Amino acid sequence: MKPVLGHRFLVDRRSTDRTSWKHSLKFLSPSQENWLGSRADTVDGKFEPSFLRARKLTGGDVPVRTLLLVTALTLAVPALAGAANFVTSSCTTTKNKLRYDCTFETDTATSVAVEWDDGTTVRSAPRSAIGSTHDFRLVGMRAGVVVNWRAETGGMLVTPGSTVTGSFMTSKLDRHEWAALSLVSTVVGYSVQNVLFPADCGTPVLPGNQMLFIADHAGGVVWYQDPARVTGGGPIVALNFTERGTILAIHGEDIVEYTLEGDLVTHFEKGVDFTNTVHHDVFRRGNHLFALSSVDVLFSDGTEQQYDGVMGFDDSGWVAEWDSSGLYDPYDSTAAIDPSTDCYSLKDCRHTNALWVGRDDSWTMSQRTPGRVIQVDGDPSSATFKEVLWELDGQGVNGDFAIVSSVTTDLTFEGQHNVQFLPNGKLLMFDNEFDPYAGAPTGTGSARGLEIRLVGSNAVITDEYDTGWPGGDCSSRGSAFKIDGPSSNVLTTCADSNTIQEIDSSGITLWEAKTSCGGATIAGQPYRAIPIELP
Repeated sequence: MKPVLGHRFLVDRRSTDRTSWKHSLKFLSPSQENWLGSRADTVDGKFEPSFLRARKLTGGDVPVRTLLLVTALTLAVPALAGAANFVTSSCTTTKNKLRYDCTFETDTATSVAVEWDDGTTVRSAPRSAIGSTHDFRLVGMRAGVVVNWRAETGGMLVTPGSTVTGSFMTSKLDRHEWAALSLVSTVVGYSVQNVLFPADCGTPVLPGNQMLFIADHAGGVVWYQDPARVTGGGPIVALNFTERGTILAIHGEDIVEYTLEGDLVTHFEKGVDFTNTVHHDVFRRGNHLFALSSVDVLFSDGTEQQYDGVMGFDDSGWVAEWDSSGLYDPYDSTAAIDPSTDCYSLKDCRHTNALWVGRDDSWTMSQRTPGRVIQVDGDPSSATFKEVLWELDGQGVNGDFAIVSSVTTDLTFEGQHNVQFLPNGKLLMFDNEFDPYAGAPTGTGSARGLEIRLVGSNAVITDEYDTGWPGGDCSSRGSAFKIDGPSSNVLTTCADSNTIQEIDSSGITLWEAKTSCGGATIAGQPYRAIPIELP
């Protein structure tokens, strides 16, 4: 699908006019356009958020001006005559305890750079545009610590300017916000820096509500967001970090998307913006969002079955949908099952649990029950639109590929999750080593991450990341994500055992942690844990 070009806009959820795309469009002010910067509204466009500028967009954090926490400021003598000097400097907390808005005014037009240190990590902001007022939003700080910050005018390295310093203390988190990663072990050489994960730490009056958290490599939470403010509460059933640098999730029955600065930029509501159930995965490609969905199909003999599909949205709302009802024969309890054509159960035909959208508009999906990965043509201009392009069978028997490898003797995968394509063209998945049809571990090995390269008629397993956890301990959910950087390591999540691990291709666990709430075992399993970069 091609993106819709034109003005940039945000969805105004306050509108009661549900005609057309069921939204009114809130066009961005010049200052908000400045935040979006030079982003190209194309499928391949890169969205580079400034992370740190204060903004007051729909659903975002509103600064609480009564909580001014600025210490004595120190102005240095400009290194060069005529360099800009700071006139005023202030940092103010928002409603979110781990986000601060800082404003700096200078006596002449210049740019400003800022860095801050919470005692664990030093972070920095992109340099501001030329001007006399400079707004930043500081994120990625631990709770209950002193944060020291430093700002400098001019070119930090090329043209030295004046500097100003200060500090503030972040507030302690409430009980329901107090999630963490409890480290089990670390080995020299680990590369994970920040981990995004969902957790339920007992939100008041909302039992079962999961919040979004980011913890640093030492386990301390440095970012949180409670989508219940707009969705009404519920579990996180899908989670992704997008190419725009935003956090995209299905919370309860709604789709939400947040910037790292805490602004709500997308909210699609079930019953208002769409009708089918969304589940398991949601993905952004350019100006389009895609979510796995399910629909109940009633056959002439009275048999009802649940088929999975895909729904597509652009920035204004629902666009199109597809379901798999025409791909498989109805379930027949009296006949032998042909896994290439038949459904495995009455209500949950394939249990699709992962979606990856390629730049060629293809949809790659994981089907947990039969242990299959399929790719569907998602380009509406194609002659083969909505047709299956290929199938990879976890047993290497019924699909289009034979599974081969020189790095492992286990040439099967079962109950897989989190299937995705890497920039190098390989397929990455989490192999649960659990047969959902039999309801038992396969007994062939531990749950693991797998990298697979599709070459001709072969699916070549090139890398294996062994968690050491038997399939019975990773039976229902899990994930595997590449960690950005020079290492080739993978961050795996074994949800049933509440374990997150960084593993290298030789099978060595370099970093391991379990999610917790105030030091206690977490309530609710982490659906996914995603390595991300903060400023």
